[in-house]
Amino acid sequence: MKNNLVFSNKRNAVFSINMMFTLLFVFIFSLLSACSAGVGDISDGSSQPSTALPGDGVALTQSAVSTLSPCDLLDKQTYYDILQDSTLLFEFNNGSCWISNQWETKSIQIGVFQGGQAYQAIRWYTREMVAGWNQPDLISYVNQILIDGEGMSLPDFQQLAAPLYERIDFRNERIFSIGDTAFWYIYPLASANILDLSVADIYMRISINGLFPEEALSASLTLANEILTRLPQEFVIDHDFGQITAISYATATVVSGDIVPKTDSLQVERPNIFFGDLCGDESTRIRVSLVNPETADIVYLVYRLASPQETNTTWVTRPMNLLNTGAWEYTLSAESDFAAFKLVNGAKIEYAISILYAVDGVFRSPTYNDIQINQCTLDN
Repeated sequence: MKNNLVFSNKRNAVFSINMMFTLLFVFIFSLLSACSAGVGDISDGSSQPSTALPGDGVALTQSAVSTLSPCDLLDKQTYYDILQDSTLLFEFNNGSCWISNQWETKSIQIGVFQGGQAYQAIRWYTREMVAGWNQPDLISYVNQILIDGEGMSLPDFQQLAAPLYERIDFRNERIFSIGDTAFWYIYPLASANILDLSVADIYMRISINGLFPEEALSASLTLANEILTRLPQEFVIDHDFGQITAISYATATVVSGDIVPKTDSLQVERPNIFFGDLCGDESTRIRVSLVNPETADIVYLVYRLASPQETNTTWVTRPMNLLNTGAWEYTLSAESDFAAFKLVNGAKIEYAISILYAVDGVFRSPTYNDIQINQCTLDN
């Protein structure tokens, strides 16, 4: 009987202690629940904002990741003002916004990415610079960039990829007025211009085709600054670049040396043209006949002004027109074709003929300087 009583007392004591801890736990849990009720539930990583109770004052919200399209960042009128065209087409493609006129002679491409997507984008753009080319040495060079750039920061990858553009005849310069790291690339033969920049974990790439370099640079900086002010704190583009793999080697397009298109004869209508309102003869026709014309894809006139007052590194490119005779022709006008230059009396027009053939082949003629531009005066 005594042992049973001792056991019963011990059991009652243990029960009392357990009950005490249980009540204490319930009290603490209730207290914590009451405290957390005023600020909402802790987020589990979703973008759902918390709900404030009436009288709580300013509601506390979780930062949300916005899914956006670069085509929606700016008012469309901005692009009309830049391209000066009455009809523009807008397309979301490969994570970027493409804006072009009906003939695709002028276009803007805008891509902007953040975080891991920015890292994928800069690798993808680098790869695409030579995708489809039939040049094994260049493809090997790009593949090595992708290997060496694995895990690099955005600025470091930009520095690593910069020499690639020089290899494919882009001119480049550093831009210090925007971003952390920015490069400006120009390819005169195709009037192609690229602003490549990074800011913290954001990568932006703006390409403008069909404008003079100085116009394209001004427009690119305007677009980039405006976009940066409108970006949400965290965003993602609705596009998956997938795995950025090495470029495979395509079978080279073989063009026999005896069928490469070359300049055969070149005719200039008049060696002197004038700028100003008092004279005529402000234009001259340049006509070129080719050897092996059937292999030519397109022919360009490439030109610039040279004078003692101005040294121009910029070459302007104009597509020549194919005539029924098989010759190619362009009418060069002092009034409309020299907006990129300072017109100086007596300046020489340096020009050459550039022929594109077999996808990526280029034949460049010698440079000529037998045309002079003069200011119209009463004596003319």
